[in-house]
Amino acid sequence: MTVTHSMKAIHLTFVAGLLAFTGASASDMDSNAAKISEVENGLRPAAAINGKPVPVHSLREEMTAMHVQGVSIAVIDHGRIAWSKGYGVSRHGGAPITPETLFQAGSISKSLTAVAAMQLVQDGKIQLDEDVNGELTSWHFPSNAFTKSHFVTLRQLLSHTGGINVHGFEGYAAGAAVPTLLQVLNGSSPANSPAIQVVSVPGSAWSYSGGGYTVAQQLIIDITRTPFEKWLQQQVLIPANMQHSTFSQVLPPELANYIAMPHKENGEPVAGGPYRYPEMAAAGLWTTPTDLAKFLISIQTAWNGGDGALIQPTTAKEMLKLVKSGSSMGFDIGGSGDDRYFAKGGDTTGFAGQMVAFNSRGEGVVILTNSSDGNALADELIRSVAAAYHWPALQTHMRSVGHVDGKKLHLLAGNYAYGDRGRFSIQVEGGHLSIKQILRPAESMYPQNATTWFTLSDDEKYVFNDDNGASGYIDDGGERVSFHRLKESELK
Repeated sequence: MTVTHSMKAIHLTFVAGLLAFTGASASDMDSNAAKISEVENGLRPAAAINGKPVPVHSLREEMTAMHVQGVSIAVIDHGRIAWSKGYGVSRHGGAPITPETLFQAGSISKSLTAVAAMQLVQDGKIQLDEDVNGELTSWHFPSNAFTKSHFVTLRQLLSHTGGINVHGFEGYAAGAAVPTLLQVLNGSSPANSPAIQVVSVPGSAWSYSGGGYTVAQQLIIDITRTPFEKWLQQQVLIPANMQHSTFSQVLPPELANYIAMPHKENGEPVAGGPYRYPEMAAAGLWTTPTDLAKFLISIQTAWNGGDGALIQPTTAKEMLKLVKSGSSMGFDIGGSGDDRYFAKGGDTTGFAGQMVAFNSRGEGVVILTNSSDGNALADELIRSVAAAYHWPALQTHMRSVGHVDGKKLHLLAGNYAYGDRGRFSIQVEGGHLSIKQILRPAESMYPQNATTWFTLSDDEKYVFNDDNGASGYIDDGGERVSFHRLKESELK
């Protein structure tokens, strides 16, 4: 990507903000010292057994166990950023993580994209429930059997209900040719993803689609006649005072010292450094937890009718309305009533993170890591924050253990496959079942009943069909993913 004169000006402003930023004040850190210590030493699993203490670990212990090199966190309390802090290092032997360290945010980018799109709706530039093909000028959805009787709307693009393919994007390694946005949309070389198209009836079902957000990226460009990264800088990042964030995929040399470097699930560095994502709307954001906390506070402000937010209160209400399968436009939705919250997670090659905030409570947290497997750690940290600040949701679930015939445990032992490439194995050890997943330590499985088992680390349920363990599905409280036991001929 060529850095234009206007982009250079944005970068200079961005760097000035970086140099001036110091994170939470010393007084903030002092007043929050007890809470910080509680969070740092209270990481806990998604589930625990009724009648037994909830097992807790320190952040240092879990970073070591999960091979996470660096973590950054910002906590929202009483409608403001209470504290922010970094842990670990940006790379092997590198600088320590600080609140100023930038990370790739992956799919968290979608939340900011959704806000930018909803700003255009509230300004009358586009209709939320009309055919987006009528607004696109540089590219259009190919006509097929699904589009002849149903059109795709902006609401559907932003809520993963447009029936659009391409779940996510791999990104492009250092030195690799990077496609233009039109090449990504058309699936033409050097794009490494298929052409984006409608593959089911729009509006009929929820199916996660980074492809839909890439169409939204082109839509914003066509309506505003402005490069996407520049428009997001002007309309979202600068107004929210996100001084340490950018959608630019070619960071200038003066920012190099402020970025974390990516790492694989085993803690090894990603060769060549960060990948680039021309699919900026879906996965292109570089940011810090502090900046994302500012973004979340702005949404909370709008929801509660305050002034100076990124969007109007009516827009916030519409945006955080549940559409399908726990999703709104730009966020995942959970809780109810005064305990309702909005959240988003994301990952790229070598980075992962989570953010969550309550609509009405003025509370939330953002966690970013420089590890492909960092979301497991982020989940534990969220539960630690929830416990320390006595949140009404997002804490460890207490589960009861059922009774099963120990003589039948061997029927469930074996090697299993799920999804595209997922594998796990189940073994009988000491009269109970244990499960081992790739790059994860083995952990015990507990019976809810004879066919349903759960784990503590993620509270996922493994539901076996009535076929002696030959097949079943994983239920994480949202999606169900089928699995089957591998035959000897399938083992590799």
